[in-house]
Amino acid sequence: MIICSLICGCSGSTSGGIKIDRAILATKGIHQKVKQTVSPHAIFLVRMDGRPKQESIVNDTYGYIFCYLLIVVLFAALNIIFGIDFTTGVTAIAQTR
Repeated sequence: MIICSLICGCSGSTSGGIKIDRAILATKGIHQKVKQTVSPHAIFLVRMDGRPKQESIVNDTYGYIFCYLLIVVLFAALNIIFGIDFTTGVTAIAQTR
């Protein structure tokens, strides 16, 4: 449930969080990296809606998701440091980010 609350909204929505299209793009990018590791001489493209995405866009998506999750972890840690129990501290940040 916590993961579902972090991944919310579609590409045009104003909801906070990791949009579903970014999550899909990152997942496809990771899948492409695994295939590239298995077959290093093959060329694999990350496609969204049938169109290939540039590697820089996929890397920017990784960076965005990393920064977003880093902020969530830092503020959850702050909640815990200030005396809120672990479960409440983590779920509060996941719900209010």
